[in-house]
Amino acid sequence: MANTAILGHSFVTRLERAKTGLLDDVLFFGKGGATSISLIHSDVFKKFMATDVSKVFLQVAGNDISAMSTLEGIVGNIDKLVRSILEKPDPPNNHYREYLLQIPSTRDDGHRL
Repeated sequence: MANTAILGHSFVTRLERAKTGLLDDVLFFGKGGATSISLIHSDVFKKFMATDVSKVFLQVAGNDISAMSTLEGIVGNIDKLVRSILEKPDPPNNHYREYLLQIPSTRDDGHRL
């Protein structure tokens, strides 16, 4: 039985199609075009939530980036996704740590990021 899942957008669906027997013990949950938030509301996410895996790798946020997106918004959406995963009846049992990511608010040339 698989104890690892990969959850994300179209890259995950392509990875699943391309696997050559090396990842037979991995479950793939991909939804093309999904953002971190739309993934939470998808059938793919519901299927993922019904599985029992001890590890999950997220491949997300590529579709969250737009001309109107902000760093805070993207990080907040990923946080909502992670918190939704941790609401599973049997969440992945790895140890979770909080990491502080410090990103300057301006580039070296003075423009806002």
